[in-house]
Amino acid sequence: MTTVAESAPVKQQTARRRRISPQARRRNLEGWLFASPWIIGFLVWTLGPMLASLFIALTNWDLITTPQFVGMSNFETMFSDDLFWQSLKVTSVYALVSVPLHIIFGFGLAWLLNANIRGLRFYRTAFYLPSVLSGVAVALLWRWLFSTEFGLFNTLLSYVGIHGPSWLGDPRWALPSLVFMSLWGVGAGAIIYLAGLQGIPTDLYEAADVDGAGTWTKLWKITLPMMTPVLFFQLVTGIIA
Repeated sequence: MTTVAESAPVKQQTARRRRISPQARRRNLEGWLFASPWIIGFLVWTLGPMLASLFIALTNWDLITTPQFVGMSNFETMFSDDLFWQSLKVTSVYALVSVPLHIIFGFGLAWLLNANIRGLRFYRTAFYLPSVLSGVAVALLWRWLFSTEFGLFNTLLSYVGIHGPSWLGDPRWALPSLVFMSLWGVGAGAIIYLAGLQGIPTDLYEAADVDGAGTWTKLWKITLPMMTPVLFFQLVTGIIA
């Protein structure tokens, strides 16, 4: 009886604590209102199309007639198609080559731009500018550079007596050309790396200077470990892209 009598006030206090005050409810409502545009956009433009694509993948539908449920037949056709595996192979090779190059060149560029040199603002703007250009303009530019007849690359090769290949038409050169083309936007990643570099405490470098550490030692022992979260973020976003 004593235990039951003592537990009753405890339950009452717990119930009082669980009661939400009007101010807290108002704050919660305001939070949901602020988050509602993103939630609605996610439901309409992300989750909705994902569920719709999953349903369509299980049907035979030409957008005109009534959909016919076929189960896993479409997936069986896809996995038995050699073109699917070839596309998967090319995409994997592209990711394995392009993503590390983006990380290496982006981080290296940010490391150079983080130095205290003259005209640093100009260099930062110049390297970041290509990443904000129109996609159509960039595509036309690279099409001209890779053109077989009057492209810049083949023209330069012709000056030394080399007949340039069909960069985008030859299977041997198409993938390397696309990887090289993707490095055009390395400046966007460099800005993120630069922000991470500027967030590293200078006390660490000052202490390393007192100990007589060189540039490469500070890079391996301080810069890279402190930049691990940024490098991991760029790795994940690069694979997703």
